[in-house]
Amino acid sequence: MRTCLVSRKKLPKDQLARFVIDPLSGKFTIDSMGKVRSRGANLSLDLELYDKAVRSGAFERALKSKIEGEDYADTREEFEQYIRKVQFRGNRKKVSIRIQGEKVKLD
Repeated sequence: MRTCLVSRKKLPKDQLARFVIDPLSGKFTIDSMGKVRSRGANLSLDLELYDKAVRSGAFERALKSKIEGEDYADTREEFEQYIRKVQFRGNRKKVSIRIQGEKVKLD
């Protein structure tokens, strides 16, 4: 269980998006795989909550880092795509199959 940054509701990990500052690029982004070793902020899959977190400065407080305005715009688009992907896939995990000995991952 994780807590949403804005609504403060406790939800399962798969019902939240994890936002991080990528340690390699220094860019504000979504950690869709949950593998980035960095401070993270979890948010419910709702664009209104994203906008509210941006307006209130919640991401900057939670990540303890200054975030540029264009990073917010880019990440909002990424978040919209992430929401559509999660809603389409549901709770299904990624699948990989072998075709003639070659491993192929299906998103």
